[in-house]
Amino acid sequence: MYIMKEEVMKKLFFALAAAILVSCTAATNVLDNQSFEIVELNDTEYVSLGDKPAYILFQDGRCNASVGGNSIFADYTEGKDGALEMGVGGATRMLGPEEYREDEFIEAFNAIASFKLDGNTIVFFDKDGKKLIKAEKK
Repeated sequence: MYIMKEEVMKKLFFALAAAILVSCTAATNVLDNQSFEIVELNDTEYVSLGDKPAYILFQDGRCNASVGGNSIFADYTEGKDGALEMGVGGATRMLGPEEYREDEFIEAFNAIASFKLDGNTIVFFDKDGKKLIKAEKK
């Protein structure tokens, strides 16, 4: 009977250790509740022209962005090593000034496949590693 208790205790210990290990190594959403002001689009400086700065916001699995005119949105999922999967998104479609570069931004937004966060700076890349958007933490 004593041997059986010892065997049960060992199994319980290993199960608990495995559960702790899994919870410690589970992926965390680094982007969740982060907001960034867009400073570059396709390797050129981006200057906000509207009343509000151009931004990209990540919150509760949803990404919202705007470069001045319309709201752009999509669900997102973070993967390993900076992988970022953007769901099928949408946008309001009000006519805005060409200077907002909104069509260019939407195209870049829809091509995001990964990111690199370094301090207060985040850079988004397409699937081939081409830099799309650079932003600074607000």
